[in-house]
Amino acid sequence: MRLLRFFIPLSLLILALSSSAFARDSLELTMDFSTARTFEDANSFIRSTGSSLQMHTTLSNLLLYSHFYLPKNAMFRNRFFLEGEVTEVLDHGISGISLGNKVLDLGFYIFKRDRVGYARIAKADRSTTSYIIEKKITYPSTPFSLSIAYDVEAGVFIGSINGSEVLSLTSRTFPSLTNISSVSSVSAFGGSQYDQNRGSVVFSHLNLSAE
Repeated sequence: MRLLRFFIPLSLLILALSSSAFARDSLELTMDFSTARTFEDANSFIRSTGSSLQMHTTLSNLLLYSHFYLPKNAMFRNRFFLEGEVTEVLDHGISGISLGNKVLDLGFYIFKRDRVGYARIAKADRSTTSYIIEKKITYPSTPFSLSIAYDVEAGVFIGSINGSEVLSLTSRTFPSLTNISSVSSVSAFGGSQYDQNRGSVVFSHLNLSAE
């Protein structure tokens, strides 16, 4: 699946929570959509109203990514939890979130085809997104929450919908997971299926917790 990526310098609301005098502070990060890099051409766009982020395309088999770089003190953590709320999906659009680094990004996304919902975990590089595992689901009503829990030490990556686990990977089943020893960026993404020439998704927020 083709993709377009847009990276922006991090502009976040950051809350540091002290756990102990000897442990590293945990972080709660809220991505600032008002700083998202917008994009528009004759076929696709990424737009921000400040409080929401919209991806839309009239091309088939295309994903639009809006990336947010993380501060250095968030990169080398053991546990990451990324959560995004989707408030609108039109034209059988794909909606997803991802985290990773310059070597590998892993995403969790969902879509609906012929009244059947599907969830996937996928890997992405600078030009393509390829799914690794897939599962049929009951497609949720909007608004809904997508989340990723990634434990670096345990080598476990979990994708959930509305807080319920749907799919997971481990470093045993997917050895390349060990390439994400640090997380330098997160993203929200949306777009179209391979046989659909339209897709539109709106996110209301994207939050990251790191410990």
